[in-house]
Amino acid sequence: MKATLWRQDTGIRFPVRSAAQHHDVRSRLFLGVEHHGVTGYGEVAPQPEELNGDAAIADVIDEVRIFVLPQLQQILEREGDLPSWTRVARFGGSRAASNPAVAVLEMALLERELRAARGSIESLWPATFETPLQATVSLIDDASGTSNPVWRAYARRSQRPRSVPAPFAGSVNSTYPCCSTTTAAPATTPR
Repeated sequence: MKATLWRQDTGIRFPVRSAAQHHDVRSRLFLGVEHHGVTGYGEVAPQPEELNGDAAIADVIDEVRIFVLPQLQQILEREGDLPSWTRVARFGGSRAASNPAVAVLEMALLERELRAARGSIESLWPATFETPLQATVSLIDDASGTSNPVWRAYARRSQRPRSVPAPFAGSVNSTYPCCSTTTAAPATTPR
């Protein structure tokens, strides 16, 4: 088994200011796990610094190196093969960095299993509805707010009368039948 962890820093096209930070770069961690010639990759994007209970990127890197990968190596030595991605969630500890560290390994093992079986994510989890459009908007933006088209769209929307509902960046379906396995319409209950 070969595990490779690397970091990629990407500039943000429209920087975002928050109360305590200015975000103009987003860091992502990638983990590649290769075993028997098949490689799978996982990716997470932790916060640059610890914030509201979320771990900092440095803590996630330490968690992967100190806890997660040694557990993976122990299982490989004991069982002679990598564990299924479905078992990886049990690697988690109580530390804030544990969840993203385990998630990046879980994704890498899932992709590796799918590649080895020549399967696809769609075969494992078929889509049951169209993905809704989502956007993140910060009201604390640059002074003019004009450099960010999302901010401009939000500003235009907020200037409309409050009594008139207006779509933001297109219509978004507010019902999410995420657990439905049929195409039948959900049953309605009488009032």
